[in-house]
Amino acid sequence: MPGVIPAGSVVTEAVSLRDLPATVMDLIGKASVFPGSSLARYWRILPAKEITPLLSEINIVPSRPREYAPGTKAFITSLVLDRYHYLKNPDGRQKLYDYLNDPSERRDLAGSAESCEVIGVFRNFLHRQNEQRGAIIAD
Repeated sequence: MPGVIPAGSVVTEAVSLRDLPATVMDLIGKASVFPGSSLARYWRILPAKEITPLLSEINIVPSRPREYAPGTKAFITSLVLDRYHYLKNPDGRQKLYDYLNDPSERRDLAGSAESCEVIGVFRNFLHRQNEQRGAIIAD
């Protein structure tokens, strides 16, 4: 959209597909009824809105059948925010990668001192998500 989006604009952060409908609504000047945030935040000053990590989960088949009780769902949870990719395994192990400086994710930062704050942000987000899921299930 010439004159609206600066030519050559590139968003280098990970974004969600759910941001696209919100962006289109923003660009046509309509209030969005869609989840997600307008990507216009990358080319114009907008009121601050909480940016949430990108969340995905995958149900894995345990490598050892006795690893989990029968019928247990074994999810690996993945969160991406800013430059970090956080993984939480079903057994509680956590991994943290700086995907901008380590795109192959070879250096796990989870044990480093500087990762404590970042992992805390991701864990708090997951805790809030679980509370919301519990409230929905209870309703």
